[in-house]
Amino acid sequence: MGMTRKENYMAALDHKKPDWVPVYLMDNAGIGFCVDIGPWFEKGPTGGGLDEFGVRWINPASGGGTPIPAPGEFQLDPDNITDWKKIVKFPNVNDYDWEGISKAELAKIDRDEMAIDFGSGNGPYERLAALMGFENALIAMAE
Repeated sequence: MGMTRKENYMAALDHKKPDWVPVYLMDNAGIGFCVDIGPWFEKGPTGGGLDEFGVRWINPASGGGTPIPAPGEFQLDPDNITDWKKIVKFPNVNDYDWEGISKAELAKIDRDEMAIDFGSGNGPYERLAALMGFENALIAMAE
């Protein structure tokens, strides 16, 4: 009997010989921010809308529906970047039912068959770019 998708995926990650070249989107189950249930403070609700930082996200067909910050609707710019503490609203992460969210996401996955990848698509730079655009974020970091 051959490997399960999980065994095959983990073999490749462990630098062992897999039965086939694993395909990320098919051979593991993605959970976490913006994958399914939420929470939506990272990239807004499914289909678009405001995230908990106040950034409006859209899902253009040209990008396969992947969420992006609405172009030109930025909270920060080179003139107000030094006032970021007054402008940027941070979500209270204690307001989320982390245990309930994780249980609901994991309940959909056969953990014997699938490897799990926790996704968090926005790090510090991505958040800054969502707040002020990529070009201005790069300039702000350089300055």
